[in-house]
Formats: sequence, C-alpha cells, structure tokens
Amino acid sequence: MYLPYTVESFTARVERSPRDYCWERVRMTDRAVVGVWPAGDTVRFIIESKGKRVESRRGLALDWGFVAGAEDEFEALLRAQCGWLANRGLDRLSLFTSEASAGYAGVRELSSELERYVVISFGIPEPPGAATRGLYVDPIYF
Repeated sequence: MYLPYTVESFTARVERSPRDYCWERVRMTDRAVVGVWPAGDTVRFIIESKGKRVESRRGLALDWGFVAGAEDEFEALLRAQCGWLANRGLDRLSLFTSEASAGYAGVRELSSELERYVVISFGIPEPPGAATRGLYVDPIYF
C-alpha cells in the first residue's frame, strides 16, 4: 500500500534501476508530476477475460500527483508522457487510481478504457482514511 515518500525514498526509487526508470522519465511542473516506466519496451501485457484476449505494450505511471488547482498541468504532463510512449511504439499508459482519489474524475475522462481491480490485502489492514481519500497502491507490483 502507498506510504508517503520522503526525498530520500523517492530518490532511491528513481535511481534504483536507471535502465527502467530514472529522472529523465519523470516530468514535472511546480505543481504536478508524472513519472513513467516504459514497461512495454521489455514486457508484453496479456489480459484474458470473458473469452477475450488483449495484448499490449504499455507504460506504467509509477509516480503521479498534483496539488489542488493544478489539474490542467497534470493533464498536460499525462498527454506529454503518452506522446513520448507512442514515439517508442508503446500503445497505452496505465495509471492506477480509485474513485475516492484526487484526480479520479479527470483521469477517467481522459481514459480510453477502464480495468477494474478488487484489492484484497490479506493480513494488511486497510489504511486509515482509505474509504474517503482513496486507496493508493504501487503499480510496479501489477
């Protein structure tokens, strides 16, 4: 589950595997940020559901956020990252969010599709306030 970053923990995350995820893949303004792992460079995603099979090469928005009032900056960063991925031959950007999360409505409006997940955390209690502020997970595990 999500825990707030410190400068040190975020720096360690971004610098852990520069081939996959590094500072050059984090775009930001003073009030918004979107960091993308172009997972489709090396991983093909296959989703089978209800007799349908979909294959894709996608990027994952590993780190993203914005302060209140910066929704337009966040959208511009998302669109820029989508363009960067498309230039690499990747076909989509996946971003994990939840209905109570800040920005959900805007992300939903921009999306071409929605994949729903039920998050079950065996042995891990639901974080305090998750029902009202949303549940944050690290998409690197998906």
